[in-house]
Amino acid sequence: MWTPRPFRSYTAERMATTVSSRQELLLQERRCAPHCQQAGVSMKVVDFLRSDCVIPCLRGKNKTEVLYELAEHLARIRPGIDVQVLSQALVEREHLASTAIGEGIAIPHGRVDSAGTLMCVFGRSVEGLDFDSFDGKPTHLIFMLVGPSGAAGIHLKALARLSHLLRDAAFRQRLLMASTSESLFETIREEDAKH
Repeated sequence: MWTPRPFRSYTAERMATTVSSRQELLLQERRCAPHCQQAGVSMKVVDFLRSDCVIPCLRGKNKTEVLYELAEHLARIRPGIDVQVLSQALVEREHLASTAIGEGIAIPHGRVDSAGTLMCVFGRSVEGLDFDSFDGKPTHLIFMLVGPSGAAGIHLKALARLSHLLRDAAFRQRLLMASTSESLFETIREEDAKH
């Protein structure tokens, strides 16, 4: 059974596996995560996830393919996003430490100035795939977050919000069982409204 852990604990554990030249980004995430969880401003997932940004059945069979697929989806619906630049930013972030947080969840994230604002694409892998999760389990639920370089605060609040909702095993199960992009988005919207 999955035991909820704060985002900052996960980041602190992962920092030990990075090389020194890359530790600054992870250190920034670690410092900011508690503030994001305690900030007075409430953030909802539906503030940064649109219904047309849900992929019910990812085609990619590995981490790199899925990251490209998520980036490509966002680039199709958001003019100005360069799929190559975004997918490279996501891959570079994964090289710091995997964004798979266990229990079938990954929250890959990257910053590109062309984003303009915080955006999210949610993709589900029915079969599951290896996302280098620390628990060794296949990853099924992947929330890609993208924001501009200067928006670290809101970016981290979004990470904290997703982490909070995804602690609920029943919610994760409903996401695995939903059959369409519409039902997936509605499941997220309903859970979002509870908290």
